[in-house]
Amino acid sequence: MTSRDNTVAPLANKQGDEDDTRHPDCHRGHLMALQFGGPDSSQNLVPMYGGFNSSGGNWRRFESDLASWVDARKGECWVIIQCNYSASAADDQRIPTEFRITVQNGQSGEGAWWCLPHPKPAPVVGGANPALKMSYQQLIDEMERADWRIENNLNTDNWPQYTRPPIFPPIAAGATIHSARPYAFLDYKDWKAFKHNPVDLTNWQNVVTVSMTREFSENMKNKILGVNRIMHDGFNISDALNDPIWDLRYRVDGHPLGMLVAGGHDLTPHVDHVVAKARSGCAAYSNAMVVSAKYNSQKGARIDAETEAQLAATKVSSQRVADVWKKQAAKPPKNPALEDPYAKTYRTQFSPYGTASTSSSSGTRGRPARASRTKPS
Repeated sequence: MTSRDNTVAPLANKQGDEDDTRHPDCHRGHLMALQFGGPDSSQNLVPMYGGFNSSGGNWRRFESDLASWVDARKGECWVIIQCNYSASAADDQRIPTEFRITVQNGQSGEGAWWCLPHPKPAPVVGGANPALKMSYQQLIDEMERADWRIENNLNTDNWPQYTRPPIFPPIAAGATIHSARPYAFLDYKDWKAFKHNPVDLTNWQNVVTVSMTREFSENMKNKILGVNRIMHDGFNISDALNDPIWDLRYRVDGHPLGMLVAGGHDLTPHVDHVVAKARSGCAAYSNAMVVSAKYNSQKGARIDAETEAQLAATKVSSQRVADVWKKQAAKPPKNPALEDPYAKTYRTQFSPYGTASTSSSSGTRGRPARASRTKPS
């Protein structure tokens, strides 16, 4: 298997010795996969749309099929990969529109072929629902009038001193809750449904608190993306004003700036934490935003100064943890040489609810290449 070098640009992205700007919605696609010994060089790279080249995409499925075909036969196999391009000046001439692959066994002469279209990801416009949008706006207005914030409606009476509660996006003076927390009204809606039933309310509070250790569920992601589409009249639009896709070079012709497009690369919509999980952010609607894959890959766990101040105010000293341990550990460990007392403390005491928790060579431009795989002994 060839090692990967992400600094190498596809040959189509070169002007002489200079690297051209990478297409904003394409991967560096290997024609002959690294697993077959294909080189990580410009001659073996072409721009491929993210959804085509990602896990589950047609190119990845083809590579898996090719591997199975080669594994089932002995000896070397010859592979020819032909890249076809659009004749229209309106299309990006750097990006293939179709791949045609032929493979032949060098001993038996047996062969196979694939034809893989490589269409440009089309923006999905739909899902607009004016009536539902109006009902959402009514909830938002109601939440703003009540100045409802999720952190004020979580049960912190029995919150352990040695851990900190979840941190939510700060709301600047004079700003609306919705501007900082675009999906907080979904939490408000759930809270309204449960607030008169103590058991349901406690369960909801517990779910929010425990989500500090979790990612957004698929159901939550789909709901957030659906709400985003409804609130933007059928388009998925980034919630982050500093998202790179607000740059004009990312604009999809005939569509609003900031629009996200599934199946590409940079423009793919992601549901992300506003305050990162690593910074005590939780997987609640109040901490969610829709952004581009480009923004999400750059954002990481960075936070603003105000959120950093909130974190600093809730930091727990090691001495306080040690004091809690001294009070809670009435009995010494059965085997002090083998059991870590602090691990036991976290396992039995660090629960926010007061209960114990358990823890080949290149085949570019139609030239033949050899592909061989050796079965593991």
